[in-house]
Amino acid sequence: MHQEGNEVPRDCTDVKLPYGLLRPRFLDGKWVEGASKEEIEEFTRPRERPLSDIEIVGQQSTDHEISDMSQWQNITELEIQAMEHGQNITELEIQSMEQGQKITDMEIEQMMQGQAQTDQELRLLELEAKLNV
Repeated sequence: MHQEGNEVPRDCTDVKLPYGLLRPRFLDGKWVEGASKEEIEEFTRPRERPLSDIEIVGQQSTDHEISDMSQWQNITELEIQAMEHGQNITELEIQSMEQGQKITDMEIEQMMQGQAQTDQELRLLELEAKLNV
């Protein structure tokens, strides 16, 4: 019965509709949600608003800055590699000079031995000359 004494039609109810139902359905004397879980998730997910012109320019500027930083990082890495290669070359040059110095030292030692041998041969010739006099 309706409050005024009138009957409520079969396709109507005097049960108040609760707030928050996406697709309300009246079943078994109460209001229930008629939307599927997927429909509710789609309806309640945050909507992305289009970016303003200022936001677009800001995003582009940020993207360019990130790109620039990435390129500078690559340049820095290449410079480090070049310095490492330069260091390797310097170490090889030092090793080469050290080996050259060893060769020079051995040549000097060989010349000194040759000089000593020549001195001994001259002394031997002098002694033979004194004996033959």
